[in-house]
Amino acid sequence: MLARKYILKYIFVLTLWLPGAVFLHGQAESLTLSQLQTKAVELVDSQQYLQARPYLTELVSRFEAEDPETKKRLEAVYFYLGVGYLVEYGSSQSNNLLQEAIKWFDRLDKEFPNGSFTVIASLATADAYRGLQQWTKAAEIYKKLLRPPLEVRLNSQQRVEALKKLSQAYYIAKDWKNGEPWFKKFFDASRDPDDKAAAAAALMEAYINQGKFQSAIDLFPFLVGESPARYKLQFNVALIDAGDKLAKEKDYNEAMLMYRMVLTVEEILAWQENRSRDLSGQLELLKSSTGSTSERAVELETEIYNTDAQIKALKSMTSYTPELRVRIARNYLLTGRDWESFWAYLELINDYPNHANVQDFYYAAFTGATNIGMTDEVIRLGESYMDDPAWVKYRDDVIVKLAQFYQQKGRTQDFFGLGKKFIEQNSDNRYCSQIVFLMGSQFVKDQDYAGMVDLFTEYIKKYPGVIMQDGLNYWTGMGYLFEQDYEKAFGYFETVLRKYPGSAYAEDSLYRRGICQFGLQEMDAARDTFETFVARYSDSNLRGEAEYFLGDLEASVPDVPKALDHYNNVEKYTDNIGFIQNSYFRAAELLEANKRYDEMALKLENFVNNYRESGDLTTAIYQLGRARELQGQPGRALEEYWSAIERFGDSPKANGIDLIIEEYPIKYYTNLEMINANLGFLEKVQLEREFRTLIAEDRRALFDYLAENPKISEEVKRPFYDKAYRESLIDDAASLNDQIAVFREMKSSLPVSTPEETFETAYGIAKEHEERTLALRLQMALEQMDVELNAGQVFTEEDFSYGSPSTLIWMGNKNREFDPQLAKGAYQRVLDEHAESEFVLDALMGLGDVEQSLGNYDDALYFYKEAEARFPAELAIVSAVMNQGDVYRKMERAADAREQYERVLANREWRGTPHAEALFKSGMSYFEQDELPMAQTFFERTYIGHGAFTEWSGAAYLQSGKTLERMGRAEDAKNTYDEFLNSPQFENSPLYDEINNARQAL
Repeated sequence: MLARKYILKYIFVLTLWLPGAVFLHGQAESLTLSQLQTKAVELVDSQQYLQARPYLTELVSRFEAEDPETKKRLEAVYFYLGVGYLVEYGSSQSNNLLQEAIKWFDRLDKEFPNGSFTVIASLATADAYRGLQQWTKAAEIYKKLLRPPLEVRLNSQQRVEALKKLSQAYYIAKDWKNGEPWFKKFFDASRDPDDKAAAAAALMEAYINQGKFQSAIDLFPFLVGESPARYKLQFNVALIDAGDKLAKEKDYNEAMLMYRMVLTVEEILAWQENRSRDLSGQLELLKSSTGSTSERAVELETEIYNTDAQIKALKSMTSYTPELRVRIARNYLLTGRDWESFWAYLELINDYPNHANVQDFYYAAFTGATNIGMTDEVIRLGESYMDDPAWVKYRDDVIVKLAQFYQQKGRTQDFFGLGKKFIEQNSDNRYCSQIVFLMGSQFVKDQDYAGMVDLFTEYIKKYPGVIMQDGLNYWTGMGYLFEQDYEKAFGYFETVLRKYPGSAYAEDSLYRRGICQFGLQEMDAARDTFETFVARYSDSNLRGEAEYFLGDLEASVPDVPKALDHYNNVEKYTDNIGFIQNSYFRAAELLEANKRYDEMALKLENFVNNYRESGDLTTAIYQLGRARELQGQPGRALEEYWSAIERFGDSPKANGIDLIIEEYPIKYYTNLEMINANLGFLEKVQLEREFRTLIAEDRRALFDYLAENPKISEEVKRPFYDKAYRESLIDDAASLNDQIAVFREMKSSLPVSTPEETFETAYGIAKEHEERTLALRLQMALEQMDVELNAGQVFTEEDFSYGSPSTLIWMGNKNREFDPQLAKGAYQRVLDEHAESEFVLDALMGLGDVEQSLGNYDDALYFYKEAEARFPAELAIVSAVMNQGDVYRKMERAADAREQYERVLANREWRGTPHAEALFKSGMSYFEQDELPMAQTFFERTYIGHGAFTEWSGAAYLQSGKTLERMGRAEDAKNTYDEFLNSPQFENSPLYDEINNARQAL
């Protein structure tokens, strides 16, 4: 069918060169020339090409013997002889017939190279070569037509047709190098959209096969429509190949463009089937109107034939759709497009659950989910992977990542279960080191240091020589370090350094060894370790912390210059704002201790300027105020304090402001008293000769005056200890002028308004401007200065939302009497919103106290125990222990109560009032159980051993008397009461009247 399309063009041209004639019967050889011509014309005209062939052949014989002018007629004869073979080929499909056709067309071309039939004969020759699938020879014919002299004889339609055929020939032959310029010419010349798309597709494949990928990509806009070229299988396979080549070169974005242009086999098949139906419909309509022999009908038949052939091929082939989708998913993965990669692989899992590479799909989707933090999907996919015992390719990695996401999800039991099982089954697997790391970090997060030590020491013994030993030793050391067992911790870090010097833990172990030595007070050894660390790991992210400890070590010697150098180095080697600000503050403390107040102030100024966005600015300002005060600039200190109050006072998170507000009136009055005392003394000395003479001659008179005025500064007093100095002032006290001027300047620098006036004015402004956090702070401060505002006020949840930690505690305390539930809300907000503040202990104690007052004893115990667990080193924690005893007493659990009181008595740091209270309450626990002798013992221990603590010794006298009375020992009770009543220290005791009445009753 390849050549038939063009036969109708060839059979009607014979009349252009042969005159009409009457048909004469007879054999060709017996006919005259005229009869022969007439018969040939008649047969060709009636499309009887086979019958015409003997006559045409005879014409060749006769014309060849004629003169040159007559021989010119052979051009048409050659042509139609070739056409006859083409027509015969149309019915028999014998390649020999095409060869015969080509032979006659070649004779025509040779003898009549630019004849009237050359163009159409060349087209026919090219079609014959196409029928023989000799694409290169066909291409040469088309190229000849498209060059002078023949090119000028082609009309525009013929030229486009020749370009189209030439492009098809090179395309089918896959001769991309020679075809490229002709594809470009066809592309430029085409006006029909389908031709344009076909040219673009051919040109794209040429570019792809020559590695000109950007040029290929530039043609994408011409292939977005519904053109036959777009839906050719070869073109789409070429796009896949291009994507693969680009991906191999790591040009992933361009590769993705190629893959995204590919149509799946299913899409191509559906389109081709629709096209076949559409073409068949057109053919039926055409046949009903014009018959089946029209040129358009032949074209449609050819297109249907070719389309159906593609459909048949598509149905028989294996779909490349899964592999295409795998390529797209992989490309997403390689370009870091984790969301797209995840969903692409997840769809592959769902659509192709039995695919040979489904294990890879699961792992890729699992990896994508880990990268985008889809915790639930990571766990689901990881568990699905683990459910198939045959899948081992990625099992180790899946286990580690699954463990990580169990950890993130808070599924601690699953996390440890998976990790322990993996270690027990694969103890020498390299992934065990990662599992140990994850376990160690989880133990630390849970603060389960004992559990970590127990498990890892077991593994150290159970799995000697395995790769994870360095991690096991390191984390065991960390467990002991967190428990402050520095000696044991040191041993494990030392093991890491000695046995595994190349371990990833070696750097941190060296640093931790230094901390252990520091904790053991082995200062020289700690210094050596930290100096070794700095030298060996100069670029470590722990370098700044090591510098900080070196600063502390040098400060303890003290070697002030070295200490300051190390403190100054901290910010050079770390971004940890905690260590940075501590280094500034410790340097400031060191400078203060050495009375280098100007340097101290400059250090704190630098911190305020350099870390105003990230550091504890308000604490730095507070310390800077101290420096100003020490510089003799109390007015400037108060000025900077007030500036901070105005700037940060309305921020609930600016915790240091509470301390500044608390300190402001203290510093004001302390400095005012100090200034007045010094100024009063110096002015008295200068103005009163009699006083000058008295203290010059009577040293005791001087010391009596100084004792009566303790606020006089040591710097002022010290010169007066020298008698010669005092005597020198008798006749001339002018030398005191400079000192007097300094103190007068200091006094004038203080605010004119008192703190009460300043705060009350600021409170009104804050209320007016709705700066509610600042207003609450100022209200609390004013109350502490005995300036009552809004007496009887009950604070609400709305007020709590503006509270700072300190004002929340204050509001909770204020509300406790009127509304305990609201008080609990204030305390709880401290825990929820200010968990890192210094007021957490107050909040826990407040919650415990409220629950105790409400009779919720279990809840009260929970909060007291939580306070003790979180702040074990705080001296104030004695209240938490004592209160636990009180709660147990209320629960009638006397033995448990006494256990808590005994804990207080066993702690030497809590001597004094806490011991007196614990002894008294222990006695009360026995008294309440009617164990009177034991009660009496504890009451006596209280007032005999702790008589100075009158609150508890006085209560012990009272309870001792009552106990003796109940025991029937009235005389002993009288003596006990009398001892209390006759002691001067109890004259103003609130228990005096009650004990006196008890005595009188006896």
